Amino acid sequence: MFKVMHSSLKNLAFISIKTQPPFPHPTFSPNNLSMRKAATKADSETTDARKRNMRHLPTRAEHKLWTLIKDKALGVKFLRQERIKLNRNDMGYFADYVCYERDLIIEIDTSLTLERAQNAERNEYFASGGFVVIRFRDKDISGNPNACLTIIQNIVNRVEAS
Repeated sequence: MFKVMHSSLKNLAFISIKTQPPFPHPTFSPNNLSMRKAATKADSETTDARKRNMRHLPTRAEHKLWTLIKDKALGVKFLRQERIKLNRNDMGYFADYVCYERDLIIEIDTSLTLERAQNAERNEYFASGGFVVIRFRDKDISGNPNACLTIIQNIVNRVEAS
């Protein structure tokens, strides 16, 4: 149990919340993401908590891009921090943004992102499910968000036409 402070303009309140470790299983850890195992109910609860945490604590680049693509701003609906599972017994991966209407995934690479080999593994995994994957560096989104938005719009329109 941890105490979390929630502040408002009028008062301060303390809320107790239960936390779960982000990687409860020895076979699924930050050091060994390539290993897969059958999903369990505990996995589902942990990944749901992880998804909520990632949605509520986005990086600056993720927040900036989300403000540009949310609410069907590009004519299609995007979901953020969505777990993509290609089959039932797979842990899957979290995608930063996914559009199921166009089978499009947008990933933002930060300095904390996994190594290139693991990104390539994620790309192959998503591609095997029929998704088109776009990757941006967080510096690109922070520096020139309109150029990134134009690229996304062009790909959304291209996928729509085919």
